[in-house]
Amino acid sequence: MLKMKIKTIIKSLKLKTLNIAVISAFVLLSIVFIYALAANNLAKDLLSKKPIVFSILIYGNKTVFPNKLDAFIVYYERQTNILKILSINTDAVVLKKKVKARSFKEAFFVSMKKSKENAFKTYYEDLDDVFDGKIKADYYFHADYETISKMLANNKNFKNLLSSGTFASAMEENINQLKLSQNILNNLKNKSLNSISKIFSAYSSFDTNISRFSFINLIIRFKLEDISTIFFIMPLKQMSNRLEPPKQDIAKFIQDVFFAPTDFKLKDKDGFIYIENASQKQKAAYNAALFLRDNGFDVLDWATSSSDYAETIIKAYKGNFAFALALKEVLKCGQIIVSYNSQTYYNAAIIIGKDYEQK
Repeated sequence: MLKMKIKTIIKSLKLKTLNIAVISAFVLLSIVFIYALAANNLAKDLLSKKPIVFSILIYGNKTVFPNKLDAFIVYYERQTNILKILSINTDAVVLKKKVKARSFKEAFFVSMKKSKENAFKTYYEDLDDVFDGKIKADYYFHADYETISKMLANNKNFKNLLSSGTFASAMEENINQLKLSQNILNNLKNKSLNSISKIFSAYSSFDTNISRFSFINLIIRFKLEDISTIFFIMPLKQMSNRLEPPKQDIAKFIQDVFFAPTDFKLKDKDGFIYIENASQKQKAAYNAALFLRDNGFDVLDWATSSSDYAETIIKAYKGNFAFALALKEVLKCGQIIVSYNSQTYYNAAIIIGKDYEQK
């Protein structure tokens, strides 16, 4: 009887000790979380509904992809849980008073000869000049392709996208960047905790104002939440042998399209559409035009493309994402790219790829 009582007392003490340990651990974790939250703006921003703007630069070095520069502005629209990814064409020429016209890329790598810090400073000065100071990033992330390649070395799709080389057109480069950004996001969503820990081993190689704690918070959010992406490309005009950002289009694009709340509701189907057949299938553009007309869309022109596309591309020229989304739903395929252009009378262009099944 005495032995039973002693065992009961010991068991009770063990349970109390365990409970105290659990409570202590919980309190400690809570203190760490509250401290990290108080000390880190991104963690607080992620808990709020305020939009967050990120600037991302991925650049080549002497070893891996020299003179390659990809730049993105990411607008996390918290209300709709959407990442708006704006691709900055680094071949675009930056025009400044009393300074020789040169591209983002050229200015970046000339400055890189002095230091990385100087190259980043030059890029953001050029970005301010082109976008008239309308883009202010809350957080930045800079990394070279060598580090990124090591981080995602087991991802074959990512390696193929990186090593795709030169592009026949600006659109093909935009498609590559779209796939690259989608691949990185999907990779973060699908990473195991063990794989994520490998990513953090490269953290010291990044130039960023995002803390390790916030990095973890961000990746967990990507894994747990249903975050969608919309891909945008900066407005450009072709001037003889160079690309120039048109100031008027840039200002309207930033205010009325990129930073404007996303509208998913189709108000009407009014708007002219142009179709190109890049699928190598006979009469694909003609058949798609008739099919879309039967569904209430106004297809104005169609033609055969000299390019060969695996996937259908829907370009939204007036920033109307709902219109482009409606086209995608009818076609049952299509990657949407918001490519703002006030000079064209088309509302959208559809480049038919091999994934399109003729109706």
